[in-house]
Amino acid sequence: DMMRGGAMPITMAANPETARELFTGFLEEGYDILHIAFSSALSGSCSVAATAARELCEERPEAKITVVDSLSASLGEGLLVHKAVTMKENGKSMKEIVDWLEKNKLNLCHIFTVDDLHHLHRGGRVSKTTAIIGTLINV
Repeated sequence: DMMRGGAMPITMAANPETARELFTGFLEEGYDILHIAFSSALSGSCSVAATAARELCEERPEAKITVVDSLSASLGEGLLVHKAVTMKENGKSMKEIVDWLEKNKLNLCHIFTVDDLHHLHRGGRVSKTTAIIGTLINV
């Protein structure tokens, strides 16, 4: 509703310190971490998470942090997360889960819709020409 009213949503990758703080909290609670990241093709978040994970693993050799680039977003990423949780609940190891994710992440078919190409243009996802032509032909 806010976007329909003219508000422009913005996105930005988390900064490395935020990722480190998040990971540190889980490590201190004794968890191994599997981070399924938003597509590296669409955001720098995967790189930020991978950097934070690498630094923490260097500082804490006992830490187990795995970052998987989902190569997807939205529902596609959610399906990967759902499958990982289901596998964990069924007793699969971290390695088995990560191996499955890496093997199958390219087998997702992504379908999405937008109400207005203007927002994709303002966010840098489509060119001005594409947005104008798409709007004219009601795409």
